[in-house]
Amino acid sequence: MSVYFPEGRNIQPFPGVSTSLYALDDPAGTVVMINEVAPGAVVPQHVHDEHQIGLCLRGGFIMEVDGRDYPIPALETAYFAPGGTPHAARNESGATAVTVDIKRKPVPGEEGQLTRSPPGAVALPLTEMRAVKGGLGISFFVGPWFEIMLSSLQPGARMPLHSHRGIQIGIGVSGTYTMQVGEEIRPFGPEVVYHAPEYVPHSGWNDESRDATSLNVFIPPRWNLRPKRERA
Repeated sequence: MSVYFPEGRNIQPFPGVSTSLYALDDPAGTVVMINEVAPGAVVPQHVHDEHQIGLCLRGGFIMEVDGRDYPIPALETAYFAPGGTPHAARNESGATAVTVDIKRKPVPGEEGQLTRSPPGAVALPLTEMRAVKGGLGISFFVGPWFEIMLSSLQPGARMPLHSHRGIQIGIGVSGTYTMQVGEEIRPFGPEVVYHAPEYVPHSGWNDESRDATSLNVFIPPRWNLRPKRERA
């Protein structure tokens, strides 16, 4: 059984919604849910203690948070619903939407206004992509105390082996590359999930002939932190 590459468990939480659920077994009880949402499917309004972060990989859907609707087109906008906030979702399009939800119990001392994300923001726009040395392109959905990096690895690109404060969660989007977390080395591609706990070394490299893209969630943020003197 893998420590860092959890196996998905198939469930059907609502009519028209098929979900692969990945439990990370961390202190926050984090789960990653990759969902296929059929046209016309509705997730009724509900409330839970966990924070919820989400976005769309393919297609699009409407996210309702605290009574307000937010369109969530694929890889353009993410959303954040703090624990205790009523929320719902629906797919009004004529095509199946593939979505991601991440649920995580509040952790004392972890939350706070650490970035320049507007306080109380629900819809999180994607920043412009910028190139990083080594064939890596990155852009971000920035929340108050987390960030979601959309990364693109060109053929031959490599992320050096490194470790850092905070956790990192990865979700494959398109293409394939090789991912190392700790001593485990696995092919990484669409709808595969990895979890790199704090200070566990990890790396990735693309030996394939086309670009590969992935989502990488950092808690707390690594790239978009305000200077300490500016943080609330």
